[in-house]
Amino acid sequence: MKKNPFYLVCYYGQTTGASDRSQSISSLIETSQEFARKHHLTGLLAVADGYYLHLVEGEREAVQGLVHRINGFWGNTPPTVLLSLAVPRQRYAQWSANLVARPHAVSGMEERLAHMRKFIAQDAMAALPDLFRYFLMPSAPAEVPAKPTQPRGQVRQVAVFSSSLLWFNPIFSHVAMRYRGTPHTLKASSTGRDADTFPIDYVDVSAGPLGAVRMVGISLDLLGSTLSHPLLSKVEVAVFLTRNNATGKDVALVEQALSHPAMLHSRPRLLFVTSGKDEDLAASFQAMASTAGLPTTELASSVLSGEPIWTAIAKMLEAHPQQPIPPLHLATDTQEIPSKAPWRPATLQEYSPKPEISVQVPTPVMASASTATGATAVLQQTLEDAVAILPQGSWGGWLDLSKGQWSGTAGALPDPVTLLTYAQRMTQDDTAMQFHQGAQSRNVPDLKVTSLEAHYQFNLFLPQEPSLLLHLQAPKDGTPLARAQLLLRLALEKAHALLATGVSTSAQ
Repeated sequence: MKKNPFYLVCYYGQTTGASDRSQSISSLIETSQEFARKHHLTGLLAVADGYYLHLVEGEREAVQGLVHRINGFWGNTPPTVLLSLAVPRQRYAQWSANLVARPHAVSGMEERLAHMRKFIAQDAMAALPDLFRYFLMPSAPAEVPAKPTQPRGQVRQVAVFSSSLLWFNPIFSHVAMRYRGTPHTLKASSTGRDADTFPIDYVDVSAGPLGAVRMVGISLDLLGSTLSHPLLSKVEVAVFLTRNNATGKDVALVEQALSHPAMLHSRPRLLFVTSGKDEDLAASFQAMASTAGLPTTELASSVLSGEPIWTAIAKMLEAHPQQPIPPLHLATDTQEIPSKAPWRPATLQEYSPKPEISVQVPTPVMASASTATGATAVLQQTLEDAVAILPQGSWGGWLDLSKGQWSGTAGALPDPVTLLTYAQRMTQDDTAMQFHQGAQSRNVPDLKVTSLEAHYQFNLFLPQEPSLLLHLQAPKDGTPLARAQLLLRLALEKAHALLATGVSTSAQ
């Protein structure tokens, strides 16, 4: 079995003593971001109420380096490690920090930490989004099941998107008054500097037969933060508040939201609140929603009206009972999590990541990403990520067009004769070659989809590797085409960015 190439560590600790240090928190974030960028680490650091919660993933030595950097800033008190294990791929697109301050101190920190430990003890990696949401926003009912086998997520999640922070208040205040809730505003900063702060608005209510409902306001600043991943990973309804004629910011917000990996994972129903007077705008929103493969409703109403918007949201929640959402991954989950011993706290001295997840992935021809370096490792990881995005029964490989041979393969491969036939057919396919030559002349990563009788065919091109074509096949049955295209483009762009940073060796 192939060894997982990456490690993920999630831990928390106290921030006591940071004010006595000459190094500022903004300096810590700046140096940590540079370290993470240099070593290709991804994850999220959240700081609130005298504690920090940090998730970081990447190569083991680099992960340990950032762990000691973060912990060392706040002194020598060992943190509590909630999760440390080997993983097949990184789930976040970047590493970022979020410092959160609330108007009033939150009591019962020990109880909150106990709930956080229960999330991990019962659900392991599936609980990570709940963990960060509860750490920052503890007023919602605890999302801990009575038994590990029961579905989590008793809180219904609604995201309200707006480019104007003032528009959150009417709908949140209306819902709070109707159900005797309290709207909350947190002050968040991704740099530690006051000039870079932005609010996080939310409200928690017990909405009668709908049960516990949390509504969170999502601005452009928040959408661009890594914190948006846990906030959007279980959203059932996404509401977009737009101006009468929709400025560029409104359109940019919709575009970014509908291509966000967490939104593509949770697959919410969309509610566009517009004036109803601009047919072109409505058609544009419908087209973007159709590309993302998400069901859409339009409400002609003022964005400052609370009652009509909440009524539309409630009807959407009533019409579609809550369904359990699987763990958040940038690709389809292919992991098998074995049963684990009862949880107990770990300290940094005990921290030594051990593989706890076994992954069944067919051994590819290309060298494994855990041992290969440079472009070969990037290409191998891109191949595995691409196949994992597609449903069971899919397969793919890097095709060397100059030789008519596969440089690497993965997935549910056909028999060797059929596989060789595909390689020969692709190198003689005029359409495929024209796509390859066109993308090569434009010098940009590109994706082409062909719909055949029983399956989809995806061809991906990277300008740094002009002799190679990534060819993928997925059964039509069970393949959400719009979502697959978006996720494959994300994987392609990630590979393009990694290769552009300095790896230039061609795949062997």
